[in-house]
Amino acid sequence: MLQSSAQDDFDTKSTHYQYDSGVAVFSKKKATEILFFDSRGLEFLDLSNQAIPQERVSSSTRLVSAIPSLSLLRAVVELPKSTAPDLIEESLLEAAYEQLGLDVEEEYAMQYQRRGMPYDAARYEYDVFLLPHAVIHERFEGLVESHSYIDCLIPYIFIPQVLYKRGYLSPKGSQVFIHIGDDDAFFLLFDEGEVIYSKSLETKIGNLRELFMDRTGLDLGREEFAKYLTGRAPDSESYEGALSYLYQTLFSEIEETLSFARRLHPNVRPEIIYLNTAAKFKEELYSYLGEMLMVPCARASSIPLGMDYSRDSIMATLAILYARTVLEGEDLPNFTIYRRPDPFLKRDGGRVVTLLGISLILSLAYPFYEGIRWWSLDQEVDFSVSQSAIFEAKAKGYQGELARLKEEKERLEKAISEKEESYRLFETSLKEIHAWQQKYVDKSRVLNDFLKTSFQSGVSLENLLIEEDNGSVRLEVNASAQGQRAFSGFLRELGESGRYFEVGTEEIVKEEGRHHSLIKAVIR
Repeated sequence: MLQSSAQDDFDTKSTHYQYDSGVAVFSKKKATEILFFDSRGLEFLDLSNQAIPQERVSSSTRLVSAIPSLSLLRAVVELPKSTAPDLIEESLLEAAYEQLGLDVEEEYAMQYQRRGMPYDAARYEYDVFLLPHAVIHERFEGLVESHSYIDCLIPYIFIPQVLYKRGYLSPKGSQVFIHIGDDDAFFLLFDEGEVIYSKSLETKIGNLRELFMDRTGLDLGREEFAKYLTGRAPDSESYEGALSYLYQTLFSEIEETLSFARRLHPNVRPEIIYLNTAAKFKEELYSYLGEMLMVPCARASSIPLGMDYSRDSIMATLAILYARTVLEGEDLPNFTIYRRPDPFLKRDGGRVVTLLGISLILSLAYPFYEGIRWWSLDQEVDFSVSQSAIFEAKAKGYQGELARLKEEKERLEKAISEKEESYRLFETSLKEIHAWQQKYVDKSRVLNDFLKTSFQSGVSLENLLIEEDNGSVRLEVNASAQGQRAFSGFLRELGESGRYFEVGTEEIVKEEGRHHSLIKAVIR
């Protein structure tokens, strides 16, 4: 079970490893092949994404597979810091069932990780992830009939963290990893090797294909659609408009997600965006996306993993590296319910047989052992008598040293307590300063929007009131114009900006040849 004391999500130790294609070394004497099973394409892939014939997959082959992230359930659970370690898993599972309103008759594979908390907190906060057994059985029933074990099963959204675990990406700085798969898509913002923001995306390859067929009237399979995405279809030029619409739909969602992540983490500056796609896109689209987002964008397959790929997506390769990490003993989420049995000597039955054999050997050697034991006891008594005087003198010296150390401990504890109080006051001041700065930035942005929009629509602003109300930021402004049409244009511009909602006016009153009203809005 994953239990991380890292700041929020994942451990980030960075050690670089070199691999041979398809082979993971777990000890100096044993090498094991790992293959990725694509449950959608029903094929086995090696480390270079090459398809492997099923007849080559033996019972000793380690298998890893992935499952769409939308199947994953998540709960945030608090437990007292004093909860016994052997009760944490049971307590988290019970709390997650209750929080998510799950049927107690249904079974779920669970993984959890502890969030970073102040060491003096009374309670710990855990992210709890649940994967329904029914979903796993439905997706992999055919595989386990022919191959009994799946050694590692991972929701796609967890896989990219192995890039930092293995040291292929440096944890220094901030990066974005975006995956656009056939039936799964997500956005991950990494900072210092940790996931600080994640979001599932609506726009997947399957959605793009359906949208393209709706706009063009074509009936396309996955491979045919992929040719249009790269411009290799014979009539691609005839559908440039539809293709542009697809890409704009995808990029708009990415831009909106990145903007929201930046608002949540204003001090984080992504240095690069890695885009991983199940179908290949035109090369110029990566530079276009980078220019639109003002962050360099590159294919995820450009990450130097030390191998060549036969496909554009590197998720199968990363999943195999992830499985190696798990099989080597690293603590990463693994949701499989089709586990391979432990080696014979690690099983309960194997341990019993081993103990019986050892007992038989000891019973045959007992007479000889007794003679040796009594001789050894005589020697130990003689030695103990000669050493007792030495030990007594040392004990007195240790008592004096112990008293000195106790005084030093009390002094250090007092100094630590004073430092902690000073730190708490400093932390409170920083939070207050940050909150003030953020409010100032928000107010400046709103003022700029209103002034720009009023100028364009011919509305004059007399004063602007910004106030917080139950977590929302509400705006009120007294405005005047030559006619009511100017108010309509002003409200329409605000609404179409996408940053304000509940935009409206009070009763419009005409005085001295001008129309006056109170305009209200809420920041989105």
